[in-house]
Amino acid sequence: MTVPAPQSPRALRASAKLWMLAGRLASPVTAAMLACGGVLAGRRKLLGDAGHLVLGRKMLIGPATARKLTNGDRVSAGIFSEVDLSRRMNLELPEAELDDSYIRTMGPKKDLGILLRALWSSTLDRGSKADAKPTDHFNLFGVIVNNSDTARVLETIRSLTMSHPNMLVQLLPGSPAEAGRPTHVCFVNANNFNLALEQPEYLKVLRGADIVLPDGIGVKLALQMVGGSLRKNLNGTDLMPHLADLFIERDWPIFLLGATKEILVRASANLQRRHPGIRIVGMRDGYYRREDEAQLCAEINASGAMALIIGMGTPRQELFAARNADALQLPLVLSMGGLIDFLGEKNRRAPLWMRQAGLEWVYRLLQEPGRMWRRYIIGNPVFLWRVNRWMKSRREPRKGEGTK
Repeated sequence: MTVPAPQSPRALRASAKLWMLAGRLASPVTAAMLACGGVLAGRRKLLGDAGHLVLGRKMLIGPATARKLTNGDRVSAGIFSEVDLSRRMNLELPEAELDDSYIRTMGPKKDLGILLRALWSSTLDRGSKADAKPTDHFNLFGVIVNNSDTARVLETIRSLTMSHPNMLVQLLPGSPAEAGRPTHVCFVNANNFNLALEQPEYLKVLRGADIVLPDGIGVKLALQMVGGSLRKNLNGTDLMPHLADLFIERDWPIFLLGATKEILVRASANLQRRHPGIRIVGMRDGYYRREDEAQLCAEINASGAMALIIGMGTPRQELFAARNADALQLPLVLSMGGLIDFLGEKNRRAPLWMRQAGLEWVYRLLQEPGRMWRRYIIGNPVFLWRVNRWMKSRREPRKGEGTK
């Protein structure tokens, strides 16, 4: 169960009505400017936008779909909207709630912010120009990354967990059934790939993981560089509410591993408050000795958990999961990075406008500049350079394969 959304607006504010009227009056002028820009730049989309402003009776900026409120007020759809910005950055957010939020706060400040973000994101989002349609998976440095949406990822996790031999081991303790290695779910961003290319053991774990999900603007840009298109940005923080609903629905208890004891307790309380009915049957902080791992795995197995959520940071969490794959007798392991820190309120999530502009990494940098500057200021350009070099190496013929 997720936190209920705020109620839909029932009427427009007087200032919002005046602003919308001004937008309708300015539409012909805006349409003429877009048409001229389309001719000069040779972009059909701008010409199409101009047509929508006049023939489609759209606003330049507005909600994604036209709305008629309960008091009779009508809000026209916009060419640019909060929903459009979220789609450009592959964010999977409730579109009706975004439109409701826009209507409640409509005004010049709001519209200027949307327009600036739209201009900025248009330089980042080139996926719609790719000739090839989005594929279900893509390859980066030999790591097969899932290119799907939340619903399909959840269904994949559900089906793999339901059919896993460790499901029987947990349901029937002492069962003679032969245990198997847990399904391992990982997330990859630019920093993960940089670390993996410097640590062969970690790269091997990513290549062998059952499900690898794309996280962050760096992976989106890398996929565009290789001629692909990203469907959804599937980071662990956004996926967790959906996973929690799945755990509640199937009555799968979970075990939390990572962070400090204080943060872990707070994260557990917040998770149970936001998702009543979720069962947390065990917790352990991430500060333990390597020689204690066998005892830790026994504790996890004895808890009866169906899913282990690890938040110990990369690559420690992935290496732990791979190293102890034969010892862990539960069906599902999720390596989820800083999730426990976010749940425990050690770190705050970037505001929506920064996520819609692909600038969530900037927010993390501002929170911890001393720790994060190397990862983002140096790491992001290095990652894209590595992608470019990897692409060239794949195109170059191997020795003995050239034309005669």
